[in-house]
Amino acid sequence: MADTSNTSRKKKRGVLLFASAVAVGCITVLATFLHAEDWELHYFFSSDTLYLPAIYRDIFVEGGSLSEWWLNAAPNFFPDMGLYFVLHWILGPFTVTSYAFAIVQFALIALLFRAICRESGMAIDERAIAMAVLLMTFVVITGLWGADFGFAFQLLSNAFHMGAFVNALLSTWLLMRVLRGRGYWRLLALALAVFAGAISDKLFWVMFTAPAALSCLLLALRGPRRWRHVGIALLVVASTWCADFSLRSLDDAFPLVIERPYQYLAFERIGFSWGRFLEMLHSYLTEHVVSSCMIVVGLVAMGWTMVHGAWALVAWFKPAVPPLPSADVRPTALRWMIAMFFPMVLLVPVLNGSFDGLDSLRYDFSVFVLAPLVAGTQVAHWAGRRAGLAVLLVGAGIGLPSVWVCLTAGDAYDRIAHYKPERVRTIDRMAHELGLKNGVANYWDAKLMTMFSDEDIFVMPIFADAGVELHVNREGMYYRSIRKGQDPLLFDFVVLHPEITQEYMTRILPRKTAFHELDGVEILVTDPWPFDPATRRPAGAGR
Repeated sequence: MADTSNTSRKKKRGVLLFASAVAVGCITVLATFLHAEDWELHYFFSSDTLYLPAIYRDIFVEGGSLSEWWLNAAPNFFPDMGLYFVLHWILGPFTVTSYAFAIVQFALIALLFRAICRESGMAIDERAIAMAVLLMTFVVITGLWGADFGFAFQLLSNAFHMGAFVNALLSTWLLMRVLRGRGYWRLLALALAVFAGAISDKLFWVMFTAPAALSCLLLALRGPRRWRHVGIALLVVASTWCADFSLRSLDDAFPLVIERPYQYLAFERIGFSWGRFLEMLHSYLTEHVVSSCMIVVGLVAMGWTMVHGAWALVAWFKPAVPPLPSADVRPTALRWMIAMFFPMVLLVPVLNGSFDGLDSLRYDFSVFVLAPLVAGTQVAHWAGRRAGLAVLLVGAGIGLPSVWVCLTAGDAYDRIAHYKPERVRTIDRMAHELGLKNGVANYWDAKLMTMFSDEDIFVMPIFADAGVELHVNREGMYYRSIRKGQDPLLFDFVVLHPEITQEYMTRILPRKTAFHELDGVEILVTDPWPFDPATRRPAGAGR
């Protein structure tokens, strides 16, 4: 009885230690936003990251339809879209929802990693898992104390491929459960998770489908339950294929458009991409101390896990040690999956020819999130009996400064909740004074102005030739406004840009125009004009 009671207390202390590590991470995420400068928040709320807020607004506020949208090549259906929509419905303002999404996403990654560790046996000690979560928090610290919000942003933002990583963790946990024992419900859950991950983001194929299928096939080459492992590999591949087929079918059956990746199997660009990849590594390794440390951890973790994966492979095929029918294959399979995850995720964007520079870090970033998680379990193992003390010291070192930032933030809470880009403040003043309603602008201005405006202005993106830019938009929004009840929708101003010039717009718009400028924002105010659905340009526009 005493032993059982002692074990129960240890288990409770372990769970509390893990929960405390997650809380430290979540508080650090909040502190990072409170500490961020306005220009960093502008980076966080760029047109790309307003993808989900804009969809929510159109569908649930203005009565639009998702089936008519032109979505990203990675449409982020699950978990990003569902999780964001639920949070938005609960919390209200999209700014607050975006901050909350980052906190929930951090906690979700931590919980799924714990589930994988416990299920696979890789780390059943809660101290090791807590240390892993605390080391992952250093990714966030790059934005809080490391003067590199752009690095932390990759983990905090929505719809920037972290959803694919969450799906990969979920599917890995379910795969470990399937490898543990039989059960049709487990197989069904795995198939559904793989389907959801694969239809949401093709990076999932690299993060999970390829490593999982190859690992199961390696298990099938030697060892117990060979045909079962072949079947699991086929299930993973088939679920991925079904997701791709369903995505193409959705694309064909509805006005919905899933854009193709801007570079897909562009092997002729491998040399170019490799050069840009090395430039990215050099930039991070030489500019910011904390983020450079995270890059180093990622590269070291890749090498370390590949070596251990190779050892596991040799041990598995060692003829002197035949695997027993009852052998637990989960730790071996997980080592192989992790060993393949790092080089595949890091290098596939290069081999695909789609790595273009610093902004392409989003394709690789899950490497630098998984690396500290894996490293944390090893650090705790090295600490041995002192692992609990190490967790407490690291947690206090991270948590106390973060709590201090949160407690002394003052009006920072109101500032981030009501954050508004200065460029939008300017256009709102002009809209109020000039009576502006609907306008056009370049991609980076348009969604920002629509989402943040307090004057209820509506701005749609256009190309340099004034043609509609349908990327992550619904085409019908150019022609008819549900919100304003206008049919057709009439536009009355143009936000100028180096690519959208006054001379060109004055020439093609056969209407009276007037130039206005305020604090660097230049606009042309025009007589109202509609877009022509046939040409996807302003009606009556010249050349």
